[in-house]
Amino acid sequence: MKLTKTVLAVAIAGIAATPMMASATTTLSGIVEINFNGSDDETDATNVNGEDGFEAGEAKMGVGDVLFGISSSQALNSGLTGYGSVRADFNSFSGGGLSDVDSVYVGVKGGFGDFRFGEVGNPGEYGQISDAFFDIGATINQGIGYTGSFGGATVGASYSPATNQDIFGVGAKFAWNGLALGIGMQNLDEKTSFAGSVGFSYAGASIALGFDSAENVIPGADDETTIKAKVGYSIAGVSLGLTYEGQTESEDMGVRFDANYDLGGGMNIGTRINAFTDGTDSVAATATTPAVENGDYTNWRIVLGKSF
Repeated sequence: MKLTKTVLAVAIAGIAATPMMASATTTLSGIVEINFNGSDDETDATNVNGEDGFEAGEAKMGVGDVLFGISSSQALNSGLTGYGSVRADFNSFSGGGLSDVDSVYVGVKGGFGDFRFGEVGNPGEYGQISDAFFDIGATINQGIGYTGSFGGATVGASYSPATNQDIFGVGAKFAWNGLALGIGMQNLDEKTSFAGSVGFSYAGASIALGFDSAENVIPGADDETTIKAKVGYSIAGVSLGLTYEGQTESEDMGVRFDANYDLGGGMNIGTRINAFTDGTDSVAATATTPAVENGDYTNWRIVLGKSF
């Protein structure tokens, strides 16, 4: 969910040591989500008090995204714009403590494009329409990135050294009158992945088709190709979405349904249902081998969130 930002503009003027300093814009943003979730997992489980007699998939309360961030941008003497951001993620709430720090970056942008250092986007995902079940892209949080927009086209490149994440990604995407095209390539630890997609949107409705191809980690095995399709419709604050992803080699596949309603004032309520089918067959136990269960699952959640 995108963060709805409250902007505090602080005008700085009349400082003798730095004449004609442009005003800085500081943005405070955050989100809090509480959810009600469950699944078809029938394994035995206990509650937080250690009481048993429950199944792991029974409906329960949970915490979703809990984020707080600060970003700032300011015009430089050169006519360029400098900016930076830091965001704290409090998603691990078992002890009510800080989970990690995310979205830490600094950058400079101008007519030539945008150079960013730290956590950067991965243009290798430009051709990927969904990562609901299978994601070829890796988050680059120790790298250098560039994006440039020229008319309806956007190009990008990102790099993280081998001493950090050992990843390189490039991509391009194009949008015109509801038509969207995307292509991307990523090389992670000397394994290459490709993604391509085409989409069209009109009057609140959208449809997109795409494919991902990832180099198989098993030497000599065929590369894994994933076919993806996504449809959506939005009207009067209500948005609906249906996503399909299926792999040709493993025969794994997943379907996701999303429904959200914008309550206004940064409040949103939504639901999500995931159904995943594992291409691996279950094997019954024998006298000498244990049973092997496949990874089929279904889960759901209802989320109430507040952004600021």
